[in-house]
Amino acid sequence: MCVIAIVHSRLEPALNLGLEEALFRAPGAETRLLLWRNGPCVVVGRHQNAWAEANLEFLQARGVSLLRRISGGGAVWHDPGNLNYSLIQPRTEGDAALDWSALDPVLAALRRLGLPAKFGPRHELLAGGGKISGTAQHVSRGRRLVHGTLLYRADLAALDQALHPAVTDTFSTRAAASVRSRVVNLAELLPAPAPEPEAFAERLLAALAEDGEVTERREPTGAEWVEAERLAAERYRVWDWNFAHSPPACRRRRLTMPEGAATSELEIRDGRIAAVSLLELPGLSPVATDRIRDRLVGCRLADEPLDACLQTAAAAESLPPELAARLRALLRP
Repeated sequence: MCVIAIVHSRLEPALNLGLEEALFRAPGAETRLLLWRNGPCVVVGRHQNAWAEANLEFLQARGVSLLRRISGGGAVWHDPGNLNYSLIQPRTEGDAALDWSALDPVLAALRRLGLPAKFGPRHELLAGGGKISGTAQHVSRGRRLVHGTLLYRADLAALDQALHPAVTDTFSTRAAASVRSRVVNLAELLPAPAPEPEAFAERLLAALAEDGEVTERREPTGAEWVEAERLAAERYRVWDWNFAHSPPACRRRRLTMPEGAATSELEIRDGRIAAVSLLELPGLSPVATDRIRDRLVGCRLADEPLDACLQTAAAAESLPPELAARLRALLRP
């Protein structure tokens, strides 16, 4: 098997997802192996509900972006302590829709490095009693993409916070839900001092090449970066892809406030509030409640448009600042 290893060091999440897709779309009979790292971000699966998978308050406070990839699977945390791998192979008619054998060389390479990696029940990679890599697949146009995130020296505290949404929200949706697992950094399983992520990437690539299958190593070409930038601009930096692509859902939120419990229930479709099934806030009159519910229909469930809608509603109803702030807390994304 002819394998071209493509390695680079840029840490721009949207651009890197664009590069992965650009390489996936490009014609060619060879297998491409992309090794890459990202700056801090959360990446959700194609069929997931973005609001249900991440703690958006935490991400916003840290300046961390949320992006959606083209493959299925669950939400994952990226940061420079992750080493991401993408295996892109030609696929012929009659091949199984999902084929995880592409990960066998990754497992073999990790074992060569002294890491007792194995498959888990959901095709995740396990070692040291925890999960070291989430995996996913995408098949299209005679190509197969099998990719994953190797936790090497990731910020596991940030991962835990980023991937645990607010406990005040419950969702009813057909979207694919992530399965939470205990996670482990590979650096903890290596003899001290463990190499830096860049050095570990070189060791992994060397281990992958031991079977003689990696015939070429290169960086992305200028044309590939141009296509990556186009895809980043048209898809991976776009709110409609990252959030509005989420399947329809009903979000219920209940908050305890000084005056009593407050509850909201939103029907969300295409990233917008399709209906406000329930809105109960102590101090808000029934008439004002009905008018505010009407104003919210059609509003994007994003900070700026929702804030603008709520500010207009608060002014129209002459809401005191404290009540307006509680309304915002009840409805914010």
